[in-house]
Amino acid sequence: MRRGELTALKWKDIDLAKRIVRITRAAQRTNNGAIEIGEPKNSLGRRGIMIDENSVELLKRHYSAQQERVLAGGGVVVDQNWVFPDEAGKLNDPDRLTRVWRKAAKAAGFPKVRLMDLRHHHASFLVADGTNTKTVQERMGHSTPAFTLARYVHVSEGLQQEAADAYGKAVAAVIR
Repeated sequence: MRRGELTALKWKDIDLAKRIVRITRAAQRTNNGAIEIGEPKNSLGRRGIMIDENSVELLKRHYSAQQERVLAGGGVVVDQNWVFPDEAGKLNDPDRLTRVWRKAAKAAGFPKVRLMDLRHHHASFLVADGTNTKTVQERMGHSTPAFTLARYVHVSEGLQQEAADAYGKAVAAVIR
């Protein structure tokens, strides 16, 4: 997900039983500095993303910790249903999300890993693992599979060699 999509994500958008996250909105900073909620980046940005069981468990723990903060907040922390709210439980700032990520990445020993790099890693991994390009495009919310391939061509070059070798092996078996 893009950081604006993460910032605008609400708990009602997540179905843990079906393991799906629905992206329906995105937060962005306006020219006057305000943060507003709008549509995702493009028409295909509105999408459902299936998640794995580990992510479900992480989200359950995150939700529980968030509810504990609300209860312990004595009315200062509100519950506005945001998955990644600010300290008061309100709509977070996408820039703040980036700053929190930088601090966490640095503390974990990854000072040069940007938040956007996680998104790119996810797509690169899926392409390298042989996931159908249309599926990767849908998960990323890209406008076309061609855009996805162009963006991650460095990964698909290795797949090109694998494809050539596989075809060569099949042809060699027939002509021998």
